[in-house]
Amino acid sequence: MSLKFPRLACFEFPEKIDIEPLTLEQAPNLSALYIDMNFCKETEKLHGNLDFINLSIVREICFKGKLGRNEDMLIFTLLTKHPQTLKKLTGLQFMVDPQGESYDRVYRRVVGFFAILRRMGLILHNVCKLSLPLTNHSTAVIINLISKHIYFENLTRLELYIEDDGSVLNLVDSLQQLATIVKQRSVSIDNLSISYTLIKEDLEKNHLRSMILLKLTEPFRNLKRLNMNLRIEGLNLSNLLMILGTPISNNTKTLRDIRINITHPSENLIGNMLPTLEDVDLLFPHLNYLNSCHCNLCEGAFATIKGETEGQMIDESIKISSLMIIGREMDEFLQSSELEPYCFTWNDYQRFIRTSGRKNKGYMFDHLVNKQLNESLKHMPNLRMVEICGMVYLRVSEDEFRLLFGQPFMGLDAEHLSAIVDMGHVLSGDFSGVGTGRL
Repeated sequence: MSLKFPRLACFEFPEKIDIEPLTLEQAPNLSALYIDMNFCKETEKLHGNLDFINLSIVREICFKGKLGRNEDMLIFTLLTKHPQTLKKLTGLQFMVDPQGESYDRVYRRVVGFFAILRRMGLILHNVCKLSLPLTNHSTAVIINLISKHIYFENLTRLELYIEDDGSVLNLVDSLQQLATIVKQRSVSIDNLSISYTLIKEDLEKNHLRSMILLKLTEPFRNLKRLNMNLRIEGLNLSNLLMILGTPISNNTKTLRDIRINITHPSENLIGNMLPTLEDVDLLFPHLNYLNSCHCNLCEGAFATIKGETEGQMIDESIKISSLMIIGREMDEFLQSSELEPYCFTWNDYQRFIRTSGRKNKGYMFDHLVNKQLNESLKHMPNLRMVEICGMVYLRVSEDEFRLLFGQPFMGLDAEHLSAIVDMGHVLSGDFSGVGTGRL
């Protein structure tokens, strides 16, 4: 006897499990349709028949990752034989699984889907959630085609998966065209999610990448959620501020949720911060270093460091060492995050994080940035959640954020204190006192 789920509206089966899709009898109210490998296998067995699901109540369709060999026929059947279903759609997702399928394959799926819509003369007026992949093979023509069959005026959520193989110039036209369409027609979008993946290291063009992302995000003026997932090697602080500065500054009064994730933060972001400490202090004046904090833990640690370090480089060694420590902590958080490779927005950011590393002592990152985050509330009154490289902060009162995962900061280990002392000797040119402390 098969199980029945009479009230189930949406359910996503794990893709690696070979399981038959739910039927109309089992789940008559299933309104979100996930088309994946298993779904393609089922339709192939039924010779393309889709009557095992209730298409009359489907409101969201998600093409999830790698599909079956019959995907072209399935999409053709869905569009040509069930146009009434498409007219009622409120959500359309073309999801990317980097581990299972190339972005270009999914992009070609998008092109085929909208080419059929063009032949049918069908416009999806009710779609408010749209997810799309873009690659170096994307064109402004296809972006324009999409805009003719999706009523952008009704969009509230836009999710973009961008893959760059190094030929970033090919992306410029398509992203500029998308930015123009958004500026002219998409004032209702309040949820923006961008995943940018550089698959070939290309440091010389990172400034250009930052510029085109700035131009892409500039038209958004009513954002409640901003999610940026940047897998770009060599991304430095200047690049990051260029990318994030505009969408955050344009939406300070409306933003509720900000998610920022950067690949290898200790190497990319933190490593590139070290030569620009003065700029960091100027931009983020409320960072809470050991030498500027008046809590007992920091005053005790500072006294220890000062007693073992000679010269005038104590402050600099503390700042540099602190950044190196928090870079390592951010790496740990990202590595311990169970993050789906696709759809990181529409399931409301629900993920499970296994905190690792120095849990018993808390995280120096939290002690360093908490005051800076709290200061931001003066300018961003509606902000409720902030994530930085896997570290999630929740607003717990009118003027306070708190780290969601991890214990309160309980001071540095002796090993870290020794490393900061060593850094002071190195910066002062005295290598004779350098020990074995490690950051």
